Amino acid sequence: MFLAKLTSSPNTHRMEAEPVSLDQVRHHERMELEYWRDWFEAVPPGVAQRYGTACEMAEGTLLLLMPRVDVLMFNRVLGLGLEKPVTEAQLDGILARYRSAGAPRFFIPFSPAAEPQEAGAWLESRGLTRYNRWAKLERGIENIPEARTDARIEEIGPEHREAFGRVLQEGFGMPPDLAPWTAALVGRKDWRHYMAFDGATPVGTASLYVKGDWGSLGFATTLPQARGRGVQSALITRRIADARQMGCRCLSVETAEDKPDKPAPSFHNVTRLGFRMAYFRDNYLGTGGNA
Repeated sequence: MFLAKLTSSPNTHRMEAEPVSLDQVRHHERMELEYWRDWFEAVPPGVAQRYGTACEMAEGTLLLLMPRVDVLMFNRVLGLGLEKPVTEAQLDGILARYRSAGAPRFFIPFSPAAEPQEAGAWLESRGLTRYNRWAKLERGIENIPEARTDARIEEIGPEHREAFGRVLQEGFGMPPDLAPWTAALVGRKDWRHYMAFDGATPVGTASLYVKGDWGSLGFATTLPQARGRGVQSALITRRIADARQMGCRCLSVETAEDKPDKPAPSFHNVTRLGFRMAYFRDNYLGTGGNA
């Protein structure tokens, strides 16, 4: 069993997590790998060519590359050591791939279920550093909380694809020409997408990815003019309700670690709405200059 703990504080939503089995950790990690792979496979050809986008699966490990955009979530590894123990030769091959692609920076996340655990030391010996941690949280589909907002929450289809892409791109501050890529997810198998409207104006987005009885929440943002109005809370509760109708038993979401000197609003949102801390995952940072 793996036990994650958060230090208690009267000013935050930190909590002590219940024990989480390594099988549960593996399921969380596989879900994240699957929906990121699906998104990268949906990249329009023009975006892929301009930014050098690639999605490569080898030995159960997924390599995501967008080396001409210095954004770590687009240049990272998923599933390392999950399906089979990682070797030093495999790590060397991964590092060589990112550096040959010209990625200025890249992430190698390392979960509590990755094998062998000493591979973290192998990464450090190759010049990578522990950059931060992400928190993985989960909840069941019981006790759906209430959330109030003056925005209108709707599930959307392809007719709102362009608006979804634009809001997501603006909300995350991505380059404008990535909007078609974010739009490409709407209507794909295993996905449901949602939008918050202020009158007729789209102001927020969210997604639900479902495989079997598991669901993952993601692609959530609110435009600056609509923040502080409960938009994301309402989008979360809508997805919990829909996941229950679809037969899900567990929902997962990942956020930045909530720290006293660097609060994570998303962490506060989801814990207030019933998500429990499952585990932390270390992110190791590599750069093109480490070779």
